[in-house]
Order: sequence, then structure tokens, then C-alpha cells
Amino acid sequence: MAQPNSGRFVTGSTMRHVVVMTATSSLGLMAVFLVDALNLLYISMLGQKELAAAIGYAGTLMFFLTSVAIGLTIATSAQVSRAIGRGNADEAAELGGAGLILMAITMTLISIPLFVFVTPLTALLGAQGETLAIAARFMRITIPSMPIMAVGMSAAALLRAKGDARRSMYVTLLAAVVTALLDPIFIFVFDLGVDGA
Repeated sequence: MAQPNSGRFVTGSTMRHVVVMTATSSLGLMAVFLVDALNLLYISMLGQKELAAAIGYAGTLMFFLTSVAIGLTIATSAQVSRAIGRGNADEAAELGGAGLILMAITMTLISIPLFVFVTPLTALLGAQGETLAIAARFMRITIPSMPIMAVGMSAAALLRAKGDARRSMYVTLLAAVVTALLDPIFIFVFDLGVDGA
């Protein structure tokens, strides 16, 4: 029998828990990928092949950072959900806080050298000339936000660990909607091009 303070996943239908968590997580992820696709579409509408290619190179390096963040997010949420399942709210809070701090420190430590060496790293991927310059500039704009984004990802995962699938999904959807609305404004209205993206 579950303890009074134990998590949502220790009682009820396992299949229902899996379906609800999978569906809400998938909706959030699909929204993010849809916004990325729209972003690439907007950039391609500017009519310069170098811009679209630069986003592709930048996306490869950003994938590395995002993968590290996802790995840390999974580890943190797994530990927190186990503590919640045992009914130990204090331990869950400590683990969650420690996980967020670890995420911020790790992503900052990885982002700094990536920011410093972004041009040679992008060149290693094969970018040259104007494409290399645009990709490096795009990365220098986006890399500093990665630790913040990663902490947000981890916080959303902690909501899932507690069984709060709906609010976790809302965090991701809200970010996707805001980005989808602001991207065309910055790219076309303010005429910032790839910097606006």
C-alpha cells in the first residue's frame, strides 16, 4: 500500500500513467520541433542559402548541448521520482534542488569553451566562408541561453517526476508558442534575419 505522501505513480493503472506521461511529453516535444522547423522555413524565405546552411551547422553543435541537458534531466527526474515514490518529500526536494544546481553548473562549464571555440568547431563540421561566419554568430547569440534553457527543461522534468504531466507540458508548449510568435517578428519585422532567429 502506498504511503500518504508517496507519488502518483505508485497507485492506479500503470498503463494509464505511461500513456498520460508519454502523450503530454510528446506534445511538448513536437511543439518544440515544429517551432524549429518553422524557424528554418523563415530563414529559407530570406532567399540566402548560406543562412539556412548556417542554421544547420549551428543545430548540430546545439544538439550536443541539448543531449547533455537531456541526460542530466533524466538522471535528476529518476532520482527525484524514486524519493517521491518512497514518500520522502524532503529528500525529493533536496535531490531536485541539487539536480538543478548541477545542471546549471555543468551546462555553464560546457557552454563557455563552446562559446570561445565556436568558430573552429563549426569549421570542423565543414562550414566555410560566409556560412561559417553566420553560424558562429548565431551560436554566440544562442549559447549563453543554454544553461537557462537546460534548467527550465530540468524543472519541467521534475514536474513530470511528481506526476504533474499537464503543467510540465504547459511549460514546454508556452515556450514553443512564444518562440513561434516572436521569431517572424524578429526575423522579418525587425529585419534581423538569422540574428532574429
